[in-house]
Amino acid sequence: MAHGQPDFGMYSLASTIYKLADMGELAARLGSIDTFDRRGDVVWLDDFEDNIAKWLVTSLGTGAGVALSTEAARNGAKSAKITTGNAQNDYASIAKYLGSLVTGEVGAEISFTLSDSLIKVMLYLFYYDGTNQHFAGIDYRLDNDTLYYVNAAGGTSVIAAGVALAASQYLFHTIKLVIDLKNDKYARLILDGVEYDLSSYSYQITASAAGPFFIMQFEAQTNVADNISIYADDAIITQNEP
Repeated sequence: MAHGQPDFGMYSLASTIYKLADMGELAARLGSIDTFDRRGDVVWLDDFEDNIAKWLVTSLGTGAGVALSTEAARNGAKSAKITTGNAQNDYASIAKYLGSLVTGEVGAEISFTLSDSLIKVMLYLFYYDGTNQHFAGIDYRLDNDTLYYVNAAGGTSVIAAGVALAASQYLFHTIKLVIDLKNDKYARLILDGVEYDLSSYSYQITASAAGPFFIMQFEAQTNVADNISIYADDAIITQNEP
């Protein structure tokens, strides 16, 4: 008995339906959180529906902390509620540790809300290869609507100014940063619907015997003397980025 489809069966005309050839699209339709930018092979993801124990939580200030919350979510029922301390420049962050990744282009993605009372949010990537620490990262400053990257000296340099992101508990922005571990450079940044070519920029390299392991860190820092909360959801780490 013959099996499979007839010749060109996938592409034959059909009424009321469209025949699906893209398995990534199939996964998206079935509820995958990997819908923003599907490039790269997923090595880890978190939809924040289960617990916060997958993350190292660090914070500064009275009342600071991170906990799962049903107050807002990009997908599902929960997100991570990230609350800063109650003094200006206090912060709270989450960090995910993974073992060694393929030496090449790797990516990290997370979705988040904003508050006008923050001074900045940061997405930092660290890779320890046993000889060096690779440190790359993005700062988005709300006080001047500017995107920065961590440069080769460990300081920050401007990517783009005039980047005005709306602040709302129910509006999740999505950021994905891709770096090239083989050539010690950035690759690209995607923030909401805008992609930035960062391939000419180098990140910081310093000597370190630690590793091999990878860290993805997301942090919020307050600009006022008050506990400020935002929400983070749908974190994804990829390798083999094209």
